[in-house]
Amino acid sequence: MRSAAVFLVSFLLGSSLVLADESYSEQENAVFEQYFPSELRKSDVVVPESSKLGDLSWSNCGPATDPFKVVNITLDPTTHLHLPGTIQVGFAVNITRTISSPLQVALKVARKVVGVWVTVPCVDNYGSCVYSDGCALIKQCPDIFKQHNIPCTCPVAPGQYYLPPTNVTVTSNVPSWLQSGEYQATAELSDPAGHVGCLFATIVLS
Repeated sequence: MRSAAVFLVSFLLGSSLVLADESYSEQENAVFEQYFPSELRKSDVVVPESSKLGDLSWSNCGPATDPFKVVNITLDPTTHLHLPGTIQVGFAVNITRTISSPLQVALKVARKVVGVWVTVPCVDNYGSCVYSDGCALIKQCPDIFKQHNIPCTCPVAPGQYYLPPTNVTVTSNVPSWLQSGEYQATAELSDPAGHVGCLFATIVLS
């Protein structure tokens, strides 16, 4: 799993478009309401500036005009995160225009060392790397994506997208330097039409 995937489950490259109506089960609509309460279900979705979940904090860091905005992220456990291991992650995003390939993902990762943030260089596609096409990062579409109609390739249509809380197992392929410590990361996304989105996050791994 590449660093972008480790950082936020393929760093939000997969999401599922869901519309709450009678064609969905009561349980599915309850999940939808959790991610997109009725007051948010408008053409202009209200996006929080930032949020904190235990050892994870995040914020949208791009301009208000960005077509890609994170609305919510869930994480379990919220503290004492450990890699390799299994974590439960969910998220909701709002996309206001079609996202096309190539989707450039510029990822900057820093680790706190003796109170100072030190940039982690890009080594073997881990760390502060630029991925020329994030749409091509997912080589094989996971079953959980298929179950929730998650597009694994571009273009991604506009809409309100969510991934229900999902268990993700991060394997021992994670480099040793990423298995513990305090990190911050910024991901800038852009496609041929312009800037797509930006997400900033800090996380503590133990």
